[in-house]
Amino acid sequence: MVLVAAGLCLAAMVYVSYGRSASAFELKEKYSVLLAQTRNNLEYARWHAELQLRGKSDVVFSRDVDGKMAAAISLLKIAYEGGTAMQWQFEHIENEEAGVLLKTAWVEAEKLRDQLLQLQTASDANELATVGPTYQLIADNLSKLDQHFAAAYREKQTVSAGMMWLVVTLLICGFSALAIIVYRQTLTYQQRTASYETRLQGEAKRSEQTTRFMEAISSGNFDIELTATGDDDTVTHTLIAMRDKLKENAETEQRRTWANTGLAQIGEILRATGSATDLYDNIIRFIVKYSRSNQGGLFVFNDDDEQHPHLDLVACYAFERKKFLTKKLNLGDGIVGQCFQERQRIYLTEVPEEYIQITSGLGGAKPTTLLVVPLKVNDQVHGVIELASFHKYADHEIELIEKFAESVGSTIAAVKTNERTRELLEQTQQQAEEMKSQEEEMRQNMEELSATQEEMLRKEREYINRIAELETRVGENVG
Repeated sequence: MVLVAAGLCLAAMVYVSYGRSASAFELKEKYSVLLAQTRNNLEYARWHAELQLRGKSDVVFSRDVDGKMAAAISLLKIAYEGGTAMQWQFEHIENEEAGVLLKTAWVEAEKLRDQLLQLQTASDANELATVGPTYQLIADNLSKLDQHFAAAYREKQTVSAGMMWLVVTLLICGFSALAIIVYRQTLTYQQRTASYETRLQGEAKRSEQTTRFMEAISSGNFDIELTATGDDDTVTHTLIAMRDKLKENAETEQRRTWANTGLAQIGEILRATGSATDLYDNIIRFIVKYSRSNQGGLFVFNDDDEQHPHLDLVACYAFERKKFLTKKLNLGDGIVGQCFQERQRIYLTEVPEEYIQITSGLGGAKPTTLLVVPLKVNDQVHGVIELASFHKYADHEIELIEKFAESVGSTIAAVKTNERTRELLEQTQQQAEEMKSQEEEMRQNMEELSATQEEMLRKEREYINRIAELETRVGENVG
């Protein structure tokens, strides 16, 4: 009976010791997880508030900031007053130190929520620094709570471990069978402890990775990677989706800026004064460099001879044409002539042999791609731009080159119109000078004719006077 009673007492001691350890472990685990979730909500809300202040349009304040703050405050309230959260039942905190820390964190979290609400309409991301002290105070309190529960856990663990070793010693002395049971219980407990430590380390590492990820995105680095822990890791998947969206927006804005800058620069070139030769040279040089091409040529439609219209190669850049030895190209000949007649761009990723050679100091090589674009304005083609390159053109690059071609076509049409107007003006001036010369000659002839008429009238009057005198003399002689 004594042995049975001793065995029961030892069993009771084992049960109490294990119960205390399990209770302490559960207490620490559920408060640690709750506090970790609270930190994640606070960090998530603060970071999205910063994104909103930086003008990120996909941030919803009620969901991403105020909703997360409300969730964090709710968790702190449950931890302080008691309630159910994350499938755990929390009791009212009886420890004075822990209660003060939780109460302070709760109050400061509500204060932080009010501050973020006030910053909702702010325009400067630097104003977020005003909430830093409040956020830091909450973070410090949460860290102290972690330390408090860890210390309580270690204290209970120490007591439980002492009782456990006492039971083991007694069992070794008198109850070997019971010793085996205790050993198994201890092993199970160690496994749970190791699992808990591994979980905490994983959470800490994941929190650190998330922080680095958010800092990189805030600084404009959209190439950083973040690995999800599983399909249920919604926060990580949301962050990755947001990064991809921000990266896409940044690339779109970069392409838009690049296109607008190119249109503005070629506009300045087209508005510049000077000879047509200088204008054509500046146009093809700019287009080749801006599109990162290797060679380029500018062909202009020439219809001065209506019987034999053709295309003139008026400008080229880093260009050596193997196929055409002259600067004149008949309509419909080759890829350039085909592009002119079809009024559509031609983009080749397989350039015919011996069509074009890109030359340099190291020798010559066939280009990878060939882009031929008509200079079309109001469905009328005024010429063709031909570009050759070692790299393929992206869709937005081809679109911009077509806009360049439209602007160049308008300018060439205006240049042709001005030249024809100037020629007509010169012809009109020449005809006016000829008419003025003829008018002066006629005036002189009229003056000479008038003088001749006056001389004839004078002589006629003299003849009449002489006849009258002769008749008078004849009459006197007869009388």
